[in-house]
Amino acid sequence: RRLGEAETKINEPRDDIEVARAIASAGLKAAIDRGGPFLTELDTLSRVTPDDPAIQSLKPFAATGVPSSSELTREFPDVANAMLASLDQTDPNQGIIDRLAESALSLVKVRPVGNVEGEGADAKIARIEDKLRNGDLKGAALEWDGLAEPAKAAAAKFKTSLDARIQVEDLVGGTLTRAINSTGQQG
Repeated sequence: RRLGEAETKINEPRDDIEVARAIASAGLKAAIDRGGPFLTELDTLSRVTPDDPAIQSLKPFAATGVPSSSELTREFPDVANAMLASLDQTDPNQGIIDRLAESALSLVKVRPVGNVEGEGADAKIARIEDKLRNGDLKGAALEWDGLAEPAKAAAAKFKTSLDARIQVEDLVGGTLTRAINSTGQQG
């Protein structure tokens, strides 16, 4: 009878693997949130749950990492100025007075900030910045899609970083959800 009880106990699903999966997933999320490489954390997760579908998709980002949300927010004012400058085309036929006035105005950078209404580039750029500050990366990307091509081209590198951040957050979020759900099912 004791042998039967021991075999039953050995064959019961163990939740320590699921707990390790949850811890490894949380560690990976923390590393990604902090910014920078996350090779060690991804390697740990792949040892605990080699079948997680996000692991292969995260590998290309692991060595270099992706910028943190706060880094993206910190970079954006310069990006916004570059985008607005790309849309502000100077008339080559303007007179010297107009060029001097435009030159003087270019020294002062004024642009709206916050959740600004309107369809102009300055309003869209302000909403992108507002969404970044509030952690709505997907909303910022959607606003970006509405910009004119010169503005998009002026800051294409930033958009690549933003898209990478969104993709990595989605992947690690799925991993964390699966880990939490599997520990809940074991208990």
